[in-house]
This record gives sequence, structure tokens and C-alpha cells, in this order.
Amino acid sequence: MRIEIKDEITLFNGTFQGEPIYYMVAYNNCSPRVIILNKNKFDLLLRKRETISFSEKSFYFKCCEICVTTFSDRNFEPQQKTKARHISYY
Repeated sequence: MRIEIKDEITLFNGTFQGEPIYYMVAYNNCSPRVIILNKNKFDLLLRKRETISFSEKSFYFKCCEICVTTFSDRNFEPQQKTKARHISYY
């Protein structure tokens, strides 16, 4: 029996403590978590490939993970910044 499982992951560019990173948002029960990966290490491991296996993905994330944080961390700067909107009802 052969089972094929495919999953698509979107990684965003940003900076963390002044270093270039890739980050991925994972939604938890309470609030979103931001998984921060070392961009240079991840690019070296990928070697310009766009398709990797599930086991490679787990290994690459384990090797390149810097930390797991939230959007409120002051050291984390996403590529696209958004502003919260205040709606006045009066």
C-alpha cells in the first residue's frame, strides 16, 4: 500500500535581532505562534529545491529553528507590518 501526503507551507521573510529569517505562523488554541527559522541555514539545506519530503521538512525545521515566539515580541520584525484599526461607535 502506498499513501501520498502533500502539504504546502508558506514561509515569510523578516528579521529577528537584526538577522534575516524565515518565519511561519502556526495557530495554537489560544494565540498564533511564530516559528522563526535561520534563513541562511534553511537556504543551504534546500539547495534551491521547492519540493521536499515530510521527513526532510521535520529535520530542516529542527536544524534551523531559532525560537518560537509571538507577534508581540519586540525583537521580531515581520516583512509586512499591519496596523490595528480602532473603530469608533459613538
